[in-house]
Amino acid sequence: MTQPKRHHWWPEFQSRYWADASGRLYATRRDGTSFRPTPDNIGVEGELYTRFGPDGSKDVAIENWFARKIEDPFASIFDSLISFQKVRRRPFRSDPEKQKVVEALGYITQPYVDDVLISAADREIVANYAAALVVRNPVYLARILQFHSQHGQVPDQNIGKAISLENMLYLFELYREVIVRSDFIFTLRQGSHEFLFSDSGISVTEPWRADPIPFDIHFPLTPDIALQVLPGPPASRWGLDSIAIAWTNDNGTDRSNRMALGSARRFVFSRSPVSPEHISKYFGKPAPAPYGYRIVDGKLEVKYDESRDV
Repeated sequence: MTQPKRHHWWPEFQSRYWADASGRLYATRRDGTSFRPTPDNIGVEGELYTRFGPDGSKDVAIENWFARKIEDPFASIFDSLISFQKVRRRPFRSDPEKQKVVEALGYITQPYVDDVLISAADREIVANYAAALVVRNPVYLARILQFHSQHGQVPDQNIGKAISLENMLYLFELYREVIVRSDFIFTLRQGSHEFLFSDSGISVTEPWRADPIPFDIHFPLTPDIALQVLPGPPASRWGLDSIAIAWTNDNGTDRSNRMALGSARRFVFSRSPVSPEHISKYFGKPAPAPYGYRIVDGKLEVKYDESRDV
């Protein structure tokens, strides 16, 4: 009997960065207990992107498209992207009061700003990959199917899946068009705490917000490096030819990990053991949303509300 094709919604070339010297990583459950899978055994679903015809025929065009147009291009630039070979450094003098807030949030300030130069072609590759990670996860696909089921649009399982997959591709394009024009920020962890990756992939707020920032995305590229996507208005951007660099201490890294823990379904993944108490405390609990955005004199202003940061 032919086994269903195994589809990796978390591509192996990325998940392997979570493996330690033994070739395994940690998958930690809601209660803080963990086990040690290998990268090729996580993020796997059978026939995840396969469309079935009335006669039982299988159409794997979407899976092939993801591999050819999304994963392969990103894999080809991934190592160079995170090697920071083209860093541009410029002096920077921060406002003392704003610096206090930034440092209280777990960011490490410097008397300079660094960014990594990126070509238009590579920016598009990164945008494609980020948009795909949002919509191609089984949890997201289940949400799409549930929506159509509630509106009486799913007469049978095969049609329901076909509708969900077509909707997934449509949503991919919507996210991609915004992400490719957004600010990108590399966040580098400087303490002992690593970035976590959730079995729900990366998540965004839906429906999109009405304020100047419709959504924001945080997703770890490795346990040491995360990428932020901030789709602000054009006047607020520092340029689409670079990716800014920020640094976090353990407090800042833990704040970022609240997003992964908040959307987790069964596991979060890491390269090293993580605190069971921290996992059980925040697993499945929505991350706080203490930031507000508005446009002032044509520029984006970010306001931090400490009372909402719990």
